[in-house]
Amino acid sequence: TVGLTVTNAGGSTSTSKSNYITVNPAPDFAISASPAKQTVVRGNGTSYTITVSAVAGFSGTVTLSASGLPTGASGLFNPTSVTLGSSGTATFTVSTTSSAKLGNATVTIRGTSGSLNHTAIVSLQVKAK
Repeated sequence: TVGLTVTNAGGSTSTSKSNYITVNPAPDFAISASPAKQTVVRGNGTSYTITVSAVAGFSGTVTLSASGLPTGASGLFNPTSVTLGSSGTATFTVSTTSSAKLGNATVTIRGTSGSLNHTAIVSLQVKAK
């Protein structure tokens, strides 16, 4: 709630009127991923839980995508989109080949619904046997 005062000053008199207006946030969503870091041995897989939550009454479908996986790694979402009334979850499963690039990668999980885009960042460490 925001206070608003309007003053009309004309000639030798002035009047003021105070009102309050309520500004409601636009419907939106938030996205998070857990755990924040996973370690996988080349040739194996791991997974993250993706949680999408409604903000300010958002209801709609959020499509999930990922970028930043290392060479030799691929990821799949199940489901690939979450339809919200309040909150929903998806599993992001990462598979690696026996020649996947070793080291740490920063993976960006993106949720998109119309013009709304939000991201969650996770870390993936690929190790040799």
